[in-house]
Amino acid sequence: MPTLVLHGGADRVVPSAHGEWLARRISGAALWLRPGEGHVSILGAAAAAMAWLAGRSG
Repeated sequence: MPTLVLHGGADRVVPSAHGEWLARRISGAALWLRPGEGHVSILGAAAAAMAWLAGRSG
């Protein structure tokens, strides 16, 4: 299954290290660590994330 871990580098609720940890533990996962994005502002990347997923579905 294609897996994308999308995390804000400036997230003050869940540190970005948690996203990195999670991505390392999911075989084949991609990590998009978006500097300057926070916990909710990362939702602005939803369209790009959906396009990424659509490009990997069979």
